[in-house]
Amino acid sequence: MIARAGIATDYLGLDCVPGELPAPAGWLSPAEQAELACWRHPARKAQWMAGRRVAKRLVAEVLGMPVARLGEIEILSRDGAGRPVAPRVRVAGRMLPWSMSIAHTERGAMAAVCYDPDATVGVDLVVLGRDWSGLARMWFTPTEQHCLGAVGDDGTATLWAVKEAFYKAVNAGEPFAPRRFEVHPAAARQYACTYHGAAPAGERCEGAVHTGTIDGQISAVAVLPAARSTRRLSGDS
Repeated sequence: MIARAGIATDYLGLDCVPGELPAPAGWLSPAEQAELACWRHPARKAQWMAGRRVAKRLVAEVLGMPVARLGEIEILSRDGAGRPVAPRVRVAGRMLPWSMSIAHTERGAMAAVCYDPDATVGVDLVVLGRDWSGLARMWFTPTEQHCLGAVGDDGTATLWAVKEAFYKAVNAGEPFAPRRFEVHPAAARQYACTYHGAAPAGERCEGAVHTGTIDGQISAVAVLPAARSTRRLSGDS
């Protein structure tokens, strides 16, 4: 776990899942089991369960709870109509005023929690080694595309992870539109990102994003002042 300024993160590799995950009924609430049932493919189910396990483990560590009590923690990321929303954390039935984000890939799952009420958090994982050549014009702004040739595929993966992490931290109640999030390198493994909102006049919102590598993947953690975030849409991908 990494903790700083009210932010904590944790990672669980899918190769650890068989020994880490007991039967769902032992640690998932009925509502969580209903969310799990929404996923049909076994691989996606495993990724979802890894995400919930690492997220609950992270909450327990922040609160000083033993792992044996993970069943008291409930994390839901769908509303009553089944639509995706930012993860909501309850402990023993009490809602915590925290911001949480979960990301998973075929390799593992990462969770980030912000227990500072003045900030929100977003996290993303991107597996290295992908060919991005056919996607740059669709997903990156002209300014970003100008930089892509110099950073290579790994750098492009980093920019994409930063975009997704910032989107989750903004949670502006709209579908993910990658070109509305423009990434600007700020320092080593640190990036700023400007959000151009959906309103006709546009809305600019800046936050800090920190990146790293884990298990052959780029990780990105975005932190945004809460006053600039409406926190209404997907924090679980």
